[in-house]
Amino acid sequence: MRLDEIRICYWLSCFAVLMVILSPTLAIVVKLPVRERFSELWIVGAGQEAKDYPFKVTVNETYNFYLGVGNYMGYLELYRVDIKFGNQSDPFPDIASGNPSGLNTSYEYHVALRNGEHWNDSLEFSISKASLEQNVLLVNELEINGYTFDVEKTAIWSSQDEGYIYRIFVELWIYDDSLNAFAFHNRFVDVALNVTVPF
Repeated sequence: MRLDEIRICYWLSCFAVLMVILSPTLAIVVKLPVRERFSELWIVGAGQEAKDYPFKVTVNETYNFYLGVGNYMGYLELYRVDIKFGNQSDPFPDIASGNPSGLNTSYEYHVALRNGEHWNDSLEFSISKASLEQNVLLVNELEINGYTFDVEKTAIWSSQDEGYIYRIFVELWIYDDSLNAFAFHNRFVDVALNVTVPF
């Protein structure tokens, strides 16, 4: 090896050692572009398109739509998808304050997704028990994916919507290591239902 080659190797080695030593400082000074981290939550109709959502719903008839979650958080995430049932006066989740709706969870999915992965599944539901009395509809039971839940939700006749309006809320929760529990991930979607009782 010639003297010039030895000098080049020496200076390259010094430069490499210097970069290793200075890398923490450089990481503070040099800001590399960070990709936005987010999660997706969606509902699509029975044909797995953004149409054909069930709206006019008859008691004891079965309907379905599809739920989906996408992970772009940069690493593996554990999600919980909560299904809640409410009437037209129940408040939506409050995105501004990060609070979920106060409704009870009727059904939930648990999903683990790597970064870039998606999950979707069918949600099949029916209102299995309801009664109508003096312009007030009481939904007693909701069936989701073959499981029956007591919901006991009333709705009054809406002349604007020409029906008894209920909603299925879908909330996205994410596992928080610091809490050692699931936390509301500030994402929700809903489907409005105009429920009728056959005579």
